[in-house]
Amino acid sequence: MEIGKALRDARETRGVSLNAVEADIKIRHKYLEAMENEDFGILPGRVYVKGFLKNYARYLGLDADDILSLYQSQYPAEEEQESVEIQEQHTPGKGNRRFLSAGLIIAGIIFVAAVFATLPLFKNGEGLNRPPASQQNDSVNKEHQLPPSGLDNNIINRNNNNNNLVIPPEPAPEGVNMTLNVTDKTSWMLVVVDGKTQFTGELPAGESKSFQGKEKIWIKLGNAGVVEVQVNGKKLGVLGSGVKSFEYTAGSQG
Repeated sequence: MEIGKALRDARETRGVSLNAVEADIKIRHKYLEAMENEDFGILPGRVYVKGFLKNYARYLGLDADDILSLYQSQYPAEEEQESVEIQEQHTPGKGNRRFLSAGLIIAGIIFVAAVFATLPLFKNGEGLNRPPASQQNDSVNKEHQLPPSGLDNNIINRNNNNNNLVIPPEPAPEGVNMTLNVTDKTSWMLVVVDGKTQFTGELPAGESKSFQGKEKIWIKLGNAGVVEVQVNGKKLGVLGSGVKSFEYTAGSQG
């Protein structure tokens, strides 16, 4: 008895098309046709073949157990297993793909290990173009090295020609600072700081007044011979006699 012929004859006897069978038992048309042609290799596997044969036989009113027994006797499992093994042995490149996959996995593990091994060196910028320890110590020593004794807090330059030490002049004071000191009798005076009158009147002997401006100080003395003048810390002394007027700007020292 042929399985495929039995299935086809039963279906044609019932007058049912393959499309109608597909709609009724939800087995695809090509699988139904394959079973009737006994082309079981088209089906997904031996388990599916048994299930489809059983359902199809019951649908057609055939004895499902007889159909399955016939299938197992005509298509034993050993032959199918042997066929599968032969197919796997002759599949081109399968062994190479396994070897390549294993190689990629090993390479990935080595790469990850290398990254974790070097990670502490690059934490917080360490290990990137870091100079040797000897150079670091030299830099620290140079930064904390004190200038020669007696020249602290001065900017010292060496003359390339005669190696003499050159100390730059002190920077000019900011603004104008003036002190007027009356040494004898009295003197009338007028003091204008940055365009504004700061003092006008007489100053008796033994007294002094100080003024500070950002840009300039202009003074007029009624008795200049008894008034000592000091500008930006420099004593200018008495600047004449009688009525005198003077102007001092920022940075001037007399």
